[in-house]
Amino acid sequence: PVMISILAAVFLKEKITWKNVLSIVVSLIGVYIILGNGSMQINPLGILLSAGSVVLWSAASVSIRKISGYYDPMQIALYGMCIALLFNIPAAVLENIFMTQSHPTAVALLACLFVAVFGTAVAHTCWNKSLQMLNASTCSMFYPLQPLVSAVLGVVLLHEVITWQFVVGAILICSGIVVTFLPTKK
Repeated sequence: PVMISILAAVFLKEKITWKNVLSIVVSLIGVYIILGNGSMQINPLGILLSAGSVVLWSAASVSIRKISGYYDPMQIALYGMCIALLFNIPAAVLENIFMTQSHPTAVALLACLFVAVFGTAVAHTCWNKSLQMLNASTCSMFYPLQPLVSAVLGVVLLHEVITWQFVVGAILICSGIVVTFLPTKK
């Protein structure tokens, strides 16, 4: 949310309001409480790749917002997936040859199909539609829900246990999102 809001302010002339800042801070505190500080082992390459991913996804979101008036959200998702496929297939082949020999199973292929349909096609189409309807910085306020939804799915599908940190973090994340939509006094 931070990077999308900054890029949206620079390239789309969206205003960063006190509500945006408060929402981001409260939600990120909630995310930190849910995820914790981990083992504190820092891998510089991992941090660099994560930071690069954040910047690239934020730039893509701002770009999608900019073109959303000209293209249908499903078209944008389709074009994006086709272009990504052109880059991912050669990379996957090279990785399979030089790094890790994969042995696909039926379960793995079904999982990939699920991710392709729901985690990519449907999710990107919904994201693109939301960018067509809302400011990019407003859409970005929903990002902190990802660790919350992941934790809920962990409880439901993997029988993980809900902790007090999860409950406090969930309340903060939801509160941060609600702050974004509070009416502004004129």
